[in-house]
Amino acid sequence: MTKVLPIDIADYPIPNNPTEADQNHKEKSSTKTFQIHRINNSAFGACYDDIKSLSGEIEKRYAAEKSVALDSFEPKLEKFISQNSDFYKGLEVDEKDNDFEGFRITPENTPEVERIIGDMIKIMRDPKAIFKYLKNLDNDVGNETARRGITLSDNSPQYLICGAGNFIPGPWPQGYRPLRKEKILNELLLERERRHGFNLDGVALFAGFVDTEDADKFVKEGNLFSEDEQLGKLLFHGKYSHRLFFEIMRQAVESGDLDLRVDGQKLSQKQLLQILISTKVNSPDGKQTSWTAVLDSLDDNIEIVREEAGNRRQAILDPNNYNFSCRSPFVLKSLITCFGKDELPNLASYLLDSYYKQLIQLADRVKESGEGLVAEIPHEFIAHNCLEAMTTGRYIFPGDVGENFAFQGNKEKRKEKTAPFSDKFSENIRRKNDNPKPVASHYYNSMEEYLKEKKEMNSEVAKDIVDSELVGSAVSGQRSARIDSINQISAGCCVIQ
Repeated sequence: MTKVLPIDIADYPIPNNPTEADQNHKEKSSTKTFQIHRINNSAFGACYDDIKSLSGEIEKRYAAEKSVALDSFEPKLEKFISQNSDFYKGLEVDEKDNDFEGFRITPENTPEVERIIGDMIKIMRDPKAIFKYLKNLDNDVGNETARRGITLSDNSPQYLICGAGNFIPGPWPQGYRPLRKEKILNELLLERERRHGFNLDGVALFAGFVDTEDADKFVKEGNLFSEDEQLGKLLFHGKYSHRLFFEIMRQAVESGDLDLRVDGQKLSQKQLLQILISTKVNSPDGKQTSWTAVLDSLDDNIEIVREEAGNRRQAILDPNNYNFSCRSPFVLKSLITCFGKDELPNLASYLLDSYYKQLIQLADRVKESGEGLVAEIPHEFIAHNCLEAMTTGRYIFPGDVGENFAFQGNKEKRKEKTAPFSDKFSENIRRKNDNPKPVASHYYNSMEEYLKEKKEMNSEVAKDIVDSELVGSAVSGQRSARIDSINQISAGCCVIQ
């Protein structure tokens, strides 16, 4: 084991995926080596309920050793194959929910709906398929950023950290200059979504707990949502993960690899969304919504945990136990940001830039909370320890969002930076002002310059909230004129983990 920090940017490999015929129906992964950090203290984050005690521990770590232990590892980006591959059968739907814009599930067509659900699960279990179906979006991100004079360069992290069930990117590379990206990815996804009847009123942000009934009703009306990455472990989950899932399915349909025909009728993306919310299928732990089974599930990633319950924390943190089934949004973000450099260079670079900017905000709260040595410790070292604390907090489980950490944003204060999405829904379904502001330069000189500008922007929040409320009211009025009625369905299924 070596101890190096910082290190040169790792030469991240792409998976070497031969054909199934070449490998007797087994896809092999890359055998190249990555630099990783293995977390030794599996209860590190559970020990610190306040930010000052955590900053004190970081001071001790830095004084003892100003480096991070690194190891070499060969990840296997293989298609995940489960022994229980047909678990999703046994589809159920309550009669009161069985109306999907004119389509109904019947005993006769249930096997076809189950086939669609099964095909989507197969796609999400295959890293090669994820790369394939996000390539179109990756190209558009590259073209649009180039058109606006933004260069998305290789910004791979200094190393990877062994997280709870999946790798997470470590700190940003030395001398990294973050970008002002003008919300390009949001614009590109929104354009695609609106073509299929999604997010006609804009993109919502779930800020805190949302009641199951409110969440289901909101999503069924064609609303996909983003996550606040400054809360809980949502930085690992990803702001865009659920929206990227539907982009993957759109491309799979357009490629002819996913057939949405039932009873001779091709289901729309919106009908598919509603079916995922309103139906339930079998799982190892009982019935779960189809939404959970396909794109919000931990089942594939906790098989080893079931077997080694006595040493659960260490088993969860062991990279030899990881798989790359992207049914978990945590693994989907991990796959793109940790291993997407060559297959999805633009999307990986874009998401990493956003990740680093969220991460330095966490580190800066620790830096500002302490006195003496912590004020002199580099942001990168503090950021690494924040990631370890989040990973090993009181709740350590693959895909668990957990509680807020002391160095994260206050939920109520962060809500003040947004406006209610609509008076029809929960107060915690919020709206941010997604209108990008003109910029003089697309490049910050340093991460610290970004941090300074972020703090200055926060002081202007009040005006943004007023503007956002006005925009929200106007959009709601326009949509009321467009749509005569919206089917309001109350369901007993849960879309929020």
